[in-house]
Parts: sequence; C-alpha cells; structure tokens
Amino acid sequence: MLAPIFNLGLLVYISTNDPTIYAVIGAGAGVYLFYRGFRMLQRKRLIEDTPTSKIRSAAMGLVEVTGLANGPYTIPAPVSQLPCYFHRTMVWIYVQSGKNKRWKKVVDARFHVAFYLEDETGRVLVDPSDAELDIHRDFQQEYQHGLFQDDPIPSNVSRFLAMHGVERDHPIKIEEYCIKPKNALFILGTLAENPGIEVREIPVRSDSPDAAWRKIAAGTIKARPAPPPPDEKELQARAAFAAAMGFHAPAAMPHPGSPLQKPAHMSDEIDDAEKHRRELFMAGLMGASPQPAGAGAAYIPASATAQLARQNGQDPVPGVDPDEQKRRQLAMASLFGTPGAASATLAASHAPNASAASGPMAPPAKPVVPFDLHPPVVLMKGTHNPAFLISWHSQRDLLSELAWKSTLYIWGGPILTLVSVGFVLSRLGLLN
Repeated sequence: MLAPIFNLGLLVYISTNDPTIYAVIGAGAGVYLFYRGFRMLQRKRLIEDTPTSKIRSAAMGLVEVTGLANGPYTIPAPVSQLPCYFHRTMVWIYVQSGKNKRWKKVVDARFHVAFYLEDETGRVLVDPSDAELDIHRDFQQEYQHGLFQDDPIPSNVSRFLAMHGVERDHPIKIEEYCIKPKNALFILGTLAENPGIEVREIPVRSDSPDAAWRKIAAGTIKARPAPPPPDEKELQARAAFAAAMGFHAPAAMPHPGSPLQKPAHMSDEIDDAEKHRRELFMAGLMGASPQPAGAGAAYIPASATAQLARQNGQDPVPGVDPDEQKRRQLAMASLFGTPGAASATLAASHAPNASAASGPMAPPAKPVVPFDLHPPVVLMKGTHNPAFLISWHSQRDLLSELAWKSTLYIWGGPILTLVSVGFVLSRLGLLN
C-alpha cells in the first residue's frame, strides 16, 4: 500500500529533471485551479446579485458603487513619484537555488491615505485596508546586474531599496500600482458606521493594520472619542511655554466665523496728503489728469487731456477704452476701500461685459463642496460580508473576465489533474 508512495518520494528526490515531478506539480495545480474557478464563480454571482447604487442612496451593508477617486490629501509613490491615495510597491530579486533560477519577492509595501469615491450624487469615504485590489500598474522595470550588463538605478529607486535592505548584487524587478486622483473605480464593499477613521495626510501601512482597529471594526471595543479642543487658558499656557523656549509664533489669525478686527492704530480717516497720493495714483492708472486739490477737484478725462496736448503741439498720450477704465475702477475699489454703494455700481456696470465675454452658452460654475474629515459612514471591509474589491475595471468588464476565467479553471483544472495523475501512475507501472 505504501510502496507506490515510497517510490514516488524516491523519484522526487533522485532527480529534478524527471518529468514525474512536473506531473505531480501539474496534479496539484489542477486542484488549485478547480478551487480557484469556483471562488471566481462565487465572486461573479455575488457581483451580479448585489445591485449597483448611487452614493447618495446607498444603504448600509454590502453595496456596489462606481465613481472617481478624490480626496484632500495625497502621498507620493516611492518609485514613480506619482501623487496617489494608495500605492503598492513590490520588489523581486533573481536568485539561483541549485540548478534552478527564479524571481523571489523580497518587498511588498502598501501605504494609503483615506480617500473618497464620488459620483454626481455625492461622495463616500473609502478605507482601502485589506482590500482585494485590481488596479492599474504604473511602473514596471528590471535592472540587470552582472559582468556584461549593469543597469543604472535612479536615485529614488535606490533610496527605496536601501530603506528595505535590498542589496544590489542580483538582478532586480520592480512593480508599482497606484490609485491616483480622478481614477475611475468600481468598489464592492460594506458601508458601515465610521469606527473612528479620520482623513489625515499621514500615510497608513495597508498590509499590517493595527489590531485595535480590527477590534473596533468588529465591534468588540468602542473607538476612543476625539479629545476636546484646548481652551483659552491652555492656549495661553502653550504660548508662554513657546516664548520661554525661544519660539515666536506669528500673530493669530481670526476664526473664519468671527468678524475681522482692525488693529488699534488703523483708522478710517485719512489726511489730505494721503488723499492727494491716492488721486495721483488713480489718475496715472485710469488715464486721467488730476486737478489741483481743492473745492471742486475732479479728474479730467483722457480725451480732454489729449485735446489740450494737441493744441500745445505735444504728442497726445493714448487714452484708455471704457471697458479698461471699468476694470481699473473695480481694482481701485478693492484697493482703496471704495464705499459699498460705489463698488456695487461699478460691479453692476461691468457685469454685462463679463457675461458677454463668457457667452450665453457658458455653464454655471459648480460650487466646491469641502471634504468632511470625520464622515459618519465609511466604505470598508465588513465582518459579516468580508468581500471587499477595488477595481479599475467597469462592472461589465469585471463580470466578463470572471466568467471566462471561472469556466476555464473549473474545466481545465480537473483535466490537468487527471492527465498528470495518469502520467504518474503509468510511470510507476500501476496502469498495467
């Protein structure tokens, strides 16, 4: 009973060039392909049974959403230097073990910052930790190292290899995958309450998440609430400590919601000299000549100035057209604090020209919606529905790929196993 197994073991250890070994490997590969095919078929049916939702109307639980990647923070990919929300960088070295040569993976680094997926209805926060990724490859390069060929390595690649302790004594292959801004993504995941994930500019290692976050996501422990903002006394104490240590902070900016306060030395009243300087400046900017200051002082239009210059036998200074004068008046209103009524009159007189320049078919400007750094829900890997897929393919392309691959693996795997087992049995003389 055990004799065939013993003979098979002898065949494996005697010679690596024996085709029986490859037949045994083929039999195991066929079993794996059969299992993999059923997993792909299960994934295909899960995608088909889960309806695709708009982000605004997505319900809690397992959802499918499609949109563009967006977010307030990006990180540079270490090799390609592309701004991205997620990058996976892998390094292989070409090693020799006996008579066999193969590529051995030595680095698989994944980092990310939380980003948003948005469509025409809204946006949702995405945490790509533990996701099954099918994203675009942005970098692939091999660097040979030998007696006859020694490829130079860029400085950023050298820094990345040195950071991970990869020596330059073997041929090296590097691949990098990124999720970049405005990438179109299809995501199958769980929409759940935010367990405490914040949108920050600090990258997080995706392949080894903190065990505490796993417990929080599973619901076994509660997320620690965010600390309250410091009060006025705490801020004063920090400022005093910074001054004692020799740090001088800039003047505090007013809160966006608080009214602006003028310094004590500023006043709304200006003296006659300042008025005269402003009149001279506006006269030179708007193409007019000021009269001497006094009662009834006014600006002489540029056309009148040119006529006087011709009468005196001088070259006239070219005037300014009305549209340019209106634009300069608006600039003066913003620079020197023209009263609100005058500013509104100037803006109203200039508005028709602006609308005519933009054209009647110009679309209205889309308002910019600020990012919510503490959203109440997040799209992530769930506990009851562990399926979490991020793909750069559309749903149709993804289903088509899963269909033909699952069919090939389910039928091709058993055929490969049967052929391999038959070859091994014939080599052992068990089919006679």
